[in-house]
Amino acid sequence: MSYNLLLEWLSESGCGTWSDFARVHEWLFPSVPGRTPVNPYHTASMLASLGHVEVDWHEGRWSIAPPVLTILPGAGEHAVLVGSRTRTLTARLEKATAEDATDDLLLRVYPQATAPDAVFVACTSESDVFDLAASLGIAFEYSVAGRLCALLTPVSESLVPVASPPESALERQQWDPRTLRWNPAVGEWQVGLYRYRTAGLRKYRYFTDRSTCFVVEFPVGAYMELQRISSNLVSYASEEVNGVLSAPARVPLPALQARVAALCSGVAPAFDQKIGVVKYLNVPTDMAISIAVSLGQDLAVNRPA
Repeated sequence: MSYNLLLEWLSESGCGTWSDFARVHEWLFPSVPGRTPVNPYHTASMLASLGHVEVDWHEGRWSIAPPVLTILPGAGEHAVLVGSRTRTLTARLEKATAEDATDDLLLRVYPQATAPDAVFVACTSESDVFDLAASLGIAFEYSVAGRLCALLTPVSESLVPVASPPESALERQQWDPRTLRWNPAVGEWQVGLYRYRTAGLRKYRYFTDRSTCFVVEFPVGAYMELQRISSNLVSYASEEVNGVLSAPARVPLPALQARVAALCSGVAPAFDQKIGVVKYLNVPTDMAISIAVSLGQDLAVNRPA
C-alpha cells in the first residue's frame, strides 16, 4: 500500500527535489528493527524503470511522467498504465472499464510487494485502448518499450568529457569490475570508474585515461568497465513467448535500458536473492539483444530444450 501512496503523492505533487522525495519516502517506509530498510534510491530507480517518474540524479530533482496507456509486446491484447496516477484518473479509469460501461475492456490490477500496483487493461482490439486513452485525456503509445529500444545506442556515445575532479574530492573509491566492489583509491587517477564526495554529494566519474574523464551514473560507468575487461554478466533465457533478461543486482541496468526491459511486462523486475540477479519478464529476444549491445555485453541466448 505504501508504494501506491508514494506514487499518488508524486502524481499530485508533479515535481520536486530529492530531499522532498527522501523525506516522504522515510515517512512511508520507516525503519523497523530486524527488517532490511527500504532504500529510497532503489525505490526511485524502480519507479523510473516502470515509467512513472524521471529522475535527474546530478541536479537532485524528480518529476512525474505523464500518464500513458501502452501495449505490451507479445502479451496479447494487453495494455499497461504508466506515469502519473492521480486519484481522479484512477476513479475515471475504473468507471470507464466497469461492466456496465463496456464489454471490450477489462481492468486488471496486479498487486506488487516492492512496487505500486501494476494496472493492466485487457482489450479486444488496440483501437479500444486508443479510444479509452482519448476519453481519459491521456496519451496512447503502441509500445513504449519498442520505441525506446529503437533509441538505444552504446552508453559511451552520449558522454562528454569534463574537467578532472577537484583535489578536494573526499572518500575517493575505485570500482573493481572483477569483484564488483568499491575499494579505497590512492595516488593518481587511473582508467576506470570512481566515486567521491564534494560538498556532501556523491559523484561518479569514468576515466578513459589519466586526464580524460566523464560524468556518469554508476550503472553506465560500471558497464563501460565490464566492456573494457570483456566481462559479460547480462543473460537471457528464451521461453515460448519472449523470455527473461537477467542482470546482476549489484550492477543494475542503466535507466533507459531498465525502462525498456521493465515495460515489456509492466511489472517490477523480480529479485532472485539466491543468485543475486534481477530478472525482467516478457522481454522479446530482439529487445534483449539490443539492450545487451548498448551495454557492450555479449549476450548468450539460452533457448528452451
